[in-house]
Amino acid sequence: MPVHEIKYRAVEGELSPGPFRILSVTKFTLLAVMNKWVATTLMAGSGQLLVYGTIFLIMGNPLVRQALQVTQVIDLPIPVILRNFILIQLFICIIMANIAGPRMISPELAHRALPVIYSRPIGRLGYVAGKFLALQVLVGAVSWVQVFLLFLVMWSVLPPEHLFHTTLWTQSIPLMARAMLIAVLASLVVSLFGLACSAATKNFRYAVVIFIAVMFGASFVSRVAQEVISSNMPDIGLFQVFMTLTDQLVHRVRGVVDRPVTGALLSLGVWCAASLGYLLWRLRPVDVYGE
Repeated sequence: MPVHEIKYRAVEGELSPGPFRILSVTKFTLLAVMNKWVATTLMAGSGQLLVYGTIFLIMGNPLVRQALQVTQVIDLPIPVILRNFILIQLFICIIMANIAGPRMISPELAHRALPVIYSRPIGRLGYVAGKFLALQVLVGAVSWVQVFLLFLVMWSVLPPEHLFHTTLWTQSIPLMARAMLIAVLASLVVSLFGLACSAATKNFRYAVVIFIAVMFGASFVSRVAQEVISSNMPDIGLFQVFMTLTDQLVHRVRGVVDRPVTGALLSLGVWCAASLGYLLWRLRPVDVYGE
């Protein structure tokens, strides 16, 4: 008997309220994914928060600077710090989605576990929602959670006379809110895309290849289209889209807007709609029972 059939017997049908049935999918998905040492290691060491926290501690505490004999500290503007931080976390976020996402649906398709799951009071939307929440726990922990913790570190460590505190309500908090929005959008898009790749095949290794091929293929097509057709065409590659948004995060504070954000947000909407649409279509009960 496949291990998936044994795991999902924990759901007790109508005795469990709807949200708990969804969370049961999330729970067992996380248990299966965190069994992989690669995902666990990446989850534990994903954040650059320790490095950034150390930098802020040295910048903000003169006693620490004196003890470490630090005479010069490069005090980067907050928008530049946030931009670099988000770009680093974006790469880690994509790697996490590529490791964890393909392993969430493909094995259950291979073991024919979905008919057993659908025979319980868990519909297609509940199943997708449970998988999405599980991937959000992993991807969100290395994206928007890191941005929020970075804000807390800067707020608690930097001295009161620092620009972060003197412009807290006029610049720092709005800037952090935009950074949080970019991180949330990143986790949302890569999570849906990772699940769509996982649903595309029964072999999770093929799902990893599909993830990488579509990710880089979209960037390549976007560059070629801009060079051949028109330079004003919006980016469709996720890397270019999020670089556009992070650049806007910096330039808005400086009063300069040199890249369109509307096209980037439209591209993210297309990625989300396409991933979710394919995911729901691929997991139709008629296809699941037919296989």
